[in-house]
This record gives sequence, C-alpha cells and structure tokens, in this order.
Amino acid sequence: DMQKKFAALKERMAKLERLVEIISKGKYQWEATFDAITEPVQIVTNDFRIERANISLAAVGGKHITEVVGNHCYEVFAGRKSVCDGCPLKQAVSQDAPHSQQLCERIKGRQYVAHAYPYVLGGKGADSAVMYYRDITEECRLQQEAVQQEKMAAIGLLAGDIAHEINNPLGGILAFAQLLTPRDLSRCAVGQAKYVLICDSDGGIINDPVLTRMDETTFWF
Repeated sequence: DMQKKFAALKERMAKLERLVEIISKGKYQWEATFDAITEPVQIVTNDFRIERANISLAAVGGKHITEVVGNHCYEVFAGRKSVCDGCPLKQAVSQDAPHSQQLCERIKGRQYVAHAYPYVLGGKGADSAVMYYRDITEECRLQQEAVQQEKMAAIGLLAGDIAHEINNPLGGILAFAQLLTPRDLSRCAVGQAKYVLICDSDGGIINDPVLTRMDETTFWF
C-alpha cells in the first residue's frame, strides 16, 4: 500500500511539475510577445495604475521596465501630473467597449492615437483596459505637407490667372466691346473707325455710333 501511495504521489508531483513548466513557459511567451510589440502597450486599471507594460512604453517614458508597474500611466508614459487629454480609458471601461481617441497633446514630441480595450478578469465587469498607442507623427506630417502643397497649388493657379489678365487684357476688353454690337470687332485695326449698331435684345437698333480703335486695348465710341 505504501508503495502504491508513493507511486501515486510521485505521479502527481510529475504532473504538477509539467503543469508548472507549461505555465512558466506560457508566461515567458506572453511576456516576450508583449515586449515584441514595437508600439507602446500597457494594461491599466480604472484608476490609471499600470498593471503591466511593454518595453516600448517604458522606453517612451525613459523608465526601466521594473519602475513602471504600480505607477500612474500618465506619469510614466506622458510625464504628466494629470490624465492625458483625450484618453479613452474611462469611456472604454464604463461602456465595456473598445474606444479610440487621438491624444490632444504630443508626448515626447510624438503624436499618438490611444486605443482602449476593456480587460475582464475573473468573469467580472471590466475594471481595467489594454491600452495601445499608435504613433501617427509621420502621418500628421505628411498630411500637413499635402495640405500645404494644395494651398500653394491653389495660390499658383490664382496668381497665374491674375498674371494672365494683367498681361493679356485685350481679350477681356474685346469681349466687353463686342457685347455692344453684332459687328466683329476683332477685325478692326488700330486707327480704324467703323459704324457699330447697338441693338436691344429684340434686335432693334438703339444707336449707330462710330467706334474708333485708338490702340490695342482702347476703343472710343
């Protein structure tokens, strides 16, 4: 009987050792996966205390990973004394639904969009969230450059139109004068005079003055 009990106990110990090994390996793999993410990631409680963070987040805050857990996320990550403007944590936890929001202020010169995913442990309601921060600094820079280029292109087109009108007023002057008469004034040479019929909308003659082209851009009636 003792031998059987000893054998059973030995078997249970072996199973426990294998279970501990599996759990330890899983913990190591999970931490390695967490730290392999190049963007800042952390698990934060409802009162903004860090439960777990990856190396990238600690690096942004200029902290060693061992100095992060238990501190306020806004102190470690953003170097602030209060919650970051635009942080979606509270909204995500209270509504038990993911939320995303661009942070209003830059963090260490970088612009981030914060994503909050409610984190449920033990079957209870969410009281913490996984916070993921996507760096959009380059996107913002490219967008600003695109807007600036569009503005410059619009200014260039406007300037071109103005320059064209300043350097080539003849077309506009001819068009205005042509509205007054059915005769083709483009064939009127400088120094030449012609009778021009001025008609109403029904084709009736209002007047028949003499038009003289004084120079390329001047007409006298």
